[in-house]
Amino acid sequence: MNHNWNVYKIFINGRRAKAPCVMFESENEETAHALFKRDILQTLSAKEQKSKFCIVRADLPQERQFEGGLLEERKKSRIKQKVFARLMDGKTTYEGPMEGGLLYSDDTGWEWQWAIMTAANHRFITAISPKFKSGKEADKWMEHQLLLYGE
Repeated sequence: MNHNWNVYKIFINGRRAKAPCVMFESENEETAHALFKRDILQTLSAKEQKSKFCIVRADLPQERQFEGGLLEERKKSRIKQKVFARLMDGKTTYEGPMEGGLLYSDDTGWEWQWAIMTAANHRFITAISPKFKSGKEADKWMEHQLLLYGE
């Protein structure tokens, strides 16, 4: 049984192109790679022939490897911003731009603590969590907050 295959260019930075540059039909993955190298690669320009390519079966998900994690990380970041906004509500009179983050500094007594900081230079404004002995403990606390405040 033949399958359709999509060929994507891999850029110098290691990321894959969004759209396939070539599409063809082949029986299985082995023959698809062989067919691409033997027949299709020669039809490309000399410059394109030097590029790296990725061959993906057309009926399988075409998601680029970094995208799945990136989309999930963006969603988590948006929820985390909402958590910071809720936790800092009424805790400071500072009027400038602020952001939240995990600190390990003199301001936190050299323990891990989630805090609100100035956006420009990350100066400590106020704490929004208890202090933790390790970053892992602080991350667990934040994960719990994300579950409580998450959408």
